[in-house]
Amino acid sequence: MMADFDVAPLTGEELDALDELDLDAMDEPALRTLLERIQLTYPVLEAEEPQNAESEEYLLWQENLETLDDYLDELTERLS
Repeated sequence: MMADFDVAPLTGEELDALDELDLDAMDEPALRTLLERIQLTYPVLEAEEPQNAESEEYLLWQENLETLDDYLDELTERLS
């Protein structure tokens, strides 16, 4: 019997590498796992909002949220 594995939020490195993924080459289970991991990552990243909205750190944080939004939309569309 195979053990279920826990799906974890994306790491910072995985988040940075999202744009390098070839979604067309991924099968449905891989796409579903990626979607689940992105859904787990979103609230974690949201909670890390930098205090200074004028900082470079804030801009990077905002960009990462937008990337997650884009992937949530894309994966939801592909899997529907």
